[in-house]
Amino acid sequence: ILWIIMPPAVSRADKMAMKGEPINLQNFKKNFDEEVEGLKGGFQRAHTEAKPIIYQIGKFIVVLATLFIKFMVAVVAFAGILAMISLFIGLIVFLGFWNSNELNTFPFSVVNPAYKSVLSLSAFIIIFIPIAALVLFALRVLVKRIAISKTVYFTMLIIWIAGLVLGAFHGSRIASEFNEEAEFSVTTPLAPSSVYYLKVNPVEFLTKEDSIRYDIDQTNFNGTLKSRHRDYNEPRSVRIRIEKGDVAEPVLIQEFAARGSNFEEALVTARGVKHGFIQKDSTLLFDPKTRVLRGELWRDQSVTLVFRIPVNTTVMIERSVYHYLTGYNMWECEPDDAGPDYVSRWKMTAEGLKCQNDKLSDQKNDSTSVILR
Repeated sequence: ILWIIMPPAVSRADKMAMKGEPINLQNFKKNFDEEVEGLKGGFQRAHTEAKPIIYQIGKFIVVLATLFIKFMVAVVAFAGILAMISLFIGLIVFLGFWNSNELNTFPFSVVNPAYKSVLSLSAFIIIFIPIAALVLFALRVLVKRIAISKTVYFTMLIIWIAGLVLGAFHGSRIASEFNEEAEFSVTTPLAPSSVYYLKVNPVEFLTKEDSIRYDIDQTNFNGTLKSRHRDYNEPRSVRIRIEKGDVAEPVLIQEFAARGSNFEEALVTARGVKHGFIQKDSTLLFDPKTRVLRGELWRDQSVTLVFRIPVNTTVMIERSVYHYLTGYNMWECEPDDAGPDYVSRWKMTAEGLKCQNDKLSDQKNDSTSVILR
């Protein structure tokens, strides 16, 4: 009954009165010290009881982290071994055990055949040695019993440095074959016309290397391919400029260029560049890439087609030609919904090439014309 009707002792004074102790400063200090000692004892008991639990949790985390690290190390070791096997296969391929025609395309055509074996071996060493060292370290982490001496790592470092020096030496020799640039031009008169249609020639003559790359059977193929596909993996070797002509008759200037270790060598390479251009009435067809002699190395061979046309001449340009035009933003002369077969209309003025598309201002919300010089 007293437990129900009596108020609880909340304050320190209530607790002292509950125990029948006089309320004075000495008893206040005594009760305070007792409470502090009680708290210390509680903390000590909690620490003693929680210590085994914390130890077990920490031990579990350490075991889990160790297993995760070993798993990741095993993955690295497995991936490294696969990479080493792939490098061995790649070395065999580059040393000529595969059909050599497969490696005559860009960028492999940059490398002189005399350097192919040395550069292949050098690239193999530069990539293989770090992977091998990583695999050995991973195996050492997984299997403690495996002991690898410092001599092994030191030997691998010496071999890697030798491969790096070898590759840098022959790489500099290849770079020296691009020291000089030579260029010559050929001027061809064009049949006069008030309107010209500039197009990419869809008929492409394939070499033996092209046939291998496209997996074409030569026995049932006539050597030509009709396609507008452009191989973006190859460097752009054809460029086009459209300029205002100073004379009444239009002309085409083909500027052939190439590089070499000296000017004479570069000029000989430039003279070996072939490029196809056909005029059919008012249609101007150009090949999308240049041709070089079979087995010739890539030395930045290119051709620039300069169309010089009189003022007031109209030029209809297919969208497929845009990739070859230099100095012009042709996409500004077409509507937003233009398809792949869109043809833009241009006119040569005294100020330069001017867009003539009637609906351009409506599509672009711009009443001014685009001027290209």
